[in-house]
Amino acid sequence: GRDSLPALEDLLARDSSHSASGHDQILKGKGTEYWADLLWTVYWCHLEGEGRADRLRRYLMAWDAEEQEKARAILLDGKSPSEVQKDMAEAWKKFGMKLKFAPPSPGEGKAQD
Repeated sequence: GRDSLPALEDLLARDSSHSASGHDQILKGKGTEYWADLLWTVYWCHLEGEGRADRLRRYLMAWDAEEQEKARAILLDGKSPSEVQKDMAEAWKKFGMKLKFAPPSPGEGKAQD
């Protein structure tokens, strides 16, 4: 489609409750979030690094240990969310997909006090 994908910063700012009810997002008009989640998952499983999902596994281990900031740092790998978006777009470009991302929402992704 021609819609912009949500900014990675916005996706990382969501709480985990979106996962439990997220399977019907297309019906609720949130199709871009659904497709963004899918594209990111495939990227981290198969297109990033050596394609062995190493970063995703480390992220999930940190998340399961309730170390959300550590989990976020693992996914970003010392880069900004926009740099990681660029890496993902370049990876998908090799398969003929042109991705564009919406700018981050104001206030999203900021650490809570």
